[in-house]
Amino acid sequence: MNRVLILGANGLLGHSLVPWLRGLSYEVIRAGRNQDEDFIIDLHDRHSLTSLIREIAPNYVINLVGATNVDQCETDIGYAYNGNVAVVANLAAVMKDCADLSLHLVHLSTDQLYDGLGLQDEKRIKPVNVYALSKFAGELALAASPAAILRTNFFGRSHCPSRVSFTDWLVNSLRGESQFTLFTDVIFNAVHMNTLCDIIHRVMHQRLVGVFNVGSRGAISKAEFGLRLAELLGISSKHIRQGSVSDAVLKARRPKDMSMSIERLESALAFQCPSIEDEILRAAREYFYA
Repeated sequence: MNRVLILGANGLLGHSLVPWLRGLSYEVIRAGRNQDEDFIIDLHDRHSLTSLIREIAPNYVINLVGATNVDQCETDIGYAYNGNVAVVANLAAVMKDCADLSLHLVHLSTDQLYDGLGLQDEKRIKPVNVYALSKFAGELALAASPAAILRTNFFGRSHCPSRVSFTDWLVNSLRGESQFTLFTDVIFNAVHMNTLCDIIHRVMHQRLVGVFNVGSRGAISKAEFGLRLAELLGISSKHIRQGSVSDAVLKARRPKDMSMSIERLESALAFQCPSIEDEILRAAREYFYA
């Protein structure tokens, strides 16, 4: 049986990825600081993490740990560094310590490294805030490791009791009584969480190494996304106020066009990613009877 160690499995993606991999007959072991995980460990402690990996001897390690509050990263650089750089640098050192185990690492990064016009390939990064800079620094720490770095953005119904997803927030807002703003100038090509889980498995299976954009075919603004989801759910979009991210009062600057070229991933996996329209439909089905 293939054994997978997931770091930070108690977060938004972890609550979908763990059952997904178990459904494929992987033995999944969860480690982190949360009491619900199989091993409680300080992921900044090189000795402890090395000992754990040698004890359980996984075939794969998946790192889902990250400081994801973009505005908090901007005002608290220590928070950004500890969550997005220090943990990853420690993991890179541990991978070196355990080189004899032939581990393969999958590390989750972000589409916020991009801010350009049109579909951007893996070389055209343009970080515009501390969060993105810290995520890129984490990627650099893994440069010599046998790792697949996946830059992505995802949505879909959350199975994590303590976290809501973008679509959770959007559907709740559509069903509410108050107006809310969606940006017409923030463009992305995110994927559904289940699609991301499938792609992570494909990347593991082929033991890909390098940096890969993981997204859907086509791109859409946050405003268009919300309008389309409302249409599919048969919910009025009257509460949606369309606006510009430039007018929003935010502590951290946000990138506008995060749309990614996925040619490198599709070529490496011999796999075609779904369209953004299909992914929105997939999400709508999750909320239709909720």
